[in-house]
Amino acid sequence: MKLRTKIGIVGTGRMGALHLTKFERLPEVELIGIFEPNLERAKELSHQLGVRTYHSLEELLFLSEAVVVASPTHTHYAVAKHALESGCHVLIEKPMCETVEEAAALDHLAQAKGLICQVGFLERFRLQAMLGQDRIPSTAHLESQRLSMGVGREPSVDVISDLMIHDLDLVLSLVKEDPIRITAEGFSVVTDYLDLAKARLEFSNGVVATLQASRVAPKVVRSLKVISLNYFSEFDFVTNSKFMAPSVLMNSPNSNLSNFDALEHQAKSFVRSIQSNSTPIITAIQGAKVIELTQKIRDSIRLTQVPLRALAHVETTALIREH
Repeated sequence: MKLRTKIGIVGTGRMGALHLTKFERLPEVELIGIFEPNLERAKELSHQLGVRTYHSLEELLFLSEAVVVASPTHTHYAVAKHALESGCHVLIEKPMCETVEEAAALDHLAQAKGLICQVGFLERFRLQAMLGQDRIPSTAHLESQRLSMGVGREPSVDVISDLMIHDLDLVLSLVKEDPIRITAEGFSVVTDYLDLAKARLEFSNGVVATLQASRVAPKVVRSLKVISLNYFSEFDFVTNSKFMAPSVLMNSPNSNLSNFDALEHQAKSFVRSIQSNSTPIITAIQGAKVIELTQKIRDSIRLTQVPLRALAHVETTALIREH
């Protein structure tokens, strides 16, 4: 009989609680418990789900083979570093860390220890499921929109790290090279951080990716359009559905995977990597590259940013209204 992997959860906010429910249902996992500094929250989950709570991170790490790091972003580096040093594999929620240096250090530590360090980019799993047997042309232009009606779980994180980061990971995974030119604009609207941003990435192979993210939109949009000669496809990450133009030769038909559970697939992928000692689908070095790209986009915005009232046109907000 194959031994089950012992996994603990660090941080039980919205995402941490969701991770907990997925891992506790996997037959190949023994859920050790949670570490949650908020004692009221820990007591609530313990009562609702019957999960064991630990009063120290060290105790949870001692009993676990792996942990999910779902605590606030500013704690990711310290928690993951402690876990890796304790011999635990880690699955880290996005953003992986606050800086590229922290992310690179975790990648180096994981490799030195022979441990799995996976980053939580769910959209990779959705796109893979929607694509099926189809393949995206390597020279296709990419257009993404990720719009929300309000600020997410971490109001101190800007819209680039909160929303756009998912599409940056998708773009890098599809193009498989770093952009050679970046232009961007962004504005703070309802918080002291960027709430609305657009970026244009140009690559040496001619691919152009345009990305738009907002948390002041009238409706939720999560989409990726792929455009090339004789090719058009659109992926909707809200409904888990794809559309491909009729002229496209497809191996799998247009589909709607409304019941697809990306978080469950991610959990299974993490456990599979641990048990087979194989490279995770989304590695720490890939997570570091995405963080580096978010910083370059912010730098580009700082170079071009002007007060919103001084703009002769409001192209970005107009785009949001149109969609």
